[in-house]
Amino acid sequence: MDDFKTRLRQHAEHIKKVGEHCTTEETTKQALILPLLDILGFNPSDPLKVRAEHGADMPGVKSSERVDYVPSISLSHPAPYPV
Repeated sequence: MDDFKTRLRQHAEHIKKVGEHCTTEETTKQALILPLLDILGFNPSDPLKVRAEHGADMPGVKSSERVDYVPSISLSHPAPYPV
């Protein structure tokens, strides 16, 4: 748990240092989002853990919508705490 807190704090400092330089979507994803997903335990290079360009249609509201990344949580491996 201490390693997680340390990594999260380091990432927060990283964001403070480089955040203003993230002027494009791709730079923001690579410098800020992907490292955060990894810290949270979702390996962004594993399509079983993180789905890229995932469909996010909302019937009757929006269609053909996509989100950049979706962390994949398997229901066959429930969280070790009640949700």
